[in-house]
Amino acid sequence: MMRSKKQQAASRIEQWGNCFRCPHCHTDLHFEQETFRCENGHTFDLAKQGYAYLFNGQPMNDYSKALFEARERIIVDLDLYAPVHEALASWLREIGQERGKLLDAGSGEGSQLYQVLQRVPNVQAIGIDLAKDGVQQAAKQYSDATWFVNDLANLAFQDETFDVILNMLSPANYDEFDRVLKAGGYLVKIIPNTYYLRELREAVYEASDERATYNNEKTRRLMEVRYDIVKEFQWTYSVTLTEQEWQALVQMTPLTWNVQQDIPYEPSITIDLVGLVVQK
Repeated sequence: MMRSKKQQAASRIEQWGNCFRCPHCHTDLHFEQETFRCENGHTFDLAKQGYAYLFNGQPMNDYSKALFEARERIIVDLDLYAPVHEALASWLREIGQERGKLLDAGSGEGSQLYQVLQRVPNVQAIGIDLAKDGVQQAAKQYSDATWFVNDLANLAFQDETFDVILNMLSPANYDEFDRVLKAGGYLVKIIPNTYYLRELREAVYEASDERATYNNEKTRRLMEVRYDIVKEFQWTYSVTLTEQEWQALVQMTPLTWNVQQDIPYEPSITIDLVGLVVQK
């Protein structure tokens, strides 16, 4: 008999043992009979789609279901970030973490983590995001990982739980990352470089507008002040797009949220990213 999404998720959660922490009172959070419960009576049920809401506030509604569906088409069907996923998987094997515990902090609809796990399927992974629609879509689509609505500023995990934290094109909370990362563990922060999505930026902004290119110096300086960077990835390449793929790309990025005019089709897009790796 085929097990439900909820039953499959419960089995995956049980494999994590006692690594959870109540987001309300920060006491130990135990999982039993498809429910998380702490000693102070705070409870969090597993949804039928196979995710849990480990958060004591309102979910983020800035991102629509249509945006997450567009992201899935671009990231999974087009495989826009394939060189990034290949490099991350190769690096995980290189450092002996092909069976490690990984947190994707800011996982959205789960497509990026899914693509990494296709290449290193034995990694034990959790994806978290504040966007409920994204987490719900991830839980429906991808059974390779465990999914939670959770706040980067109040992670629902015990100290020193993860071997690797992946933070890809997402906000960060370095205090919390440091807390839940094991001694000797790695944080991978992936940020845009100057020409990331150049064709789209140039279509949206005037050449004189500073937003026509991306400046990552502030994020890089913050990382360099706080950590020693032990490895740096650089990815720069171009991907050919159909008109339908271009429209999905336009739909998936916040760059176009407040744009009123139609954005003309471009047959290719530039991916220009930097991956900064630090070790605790």
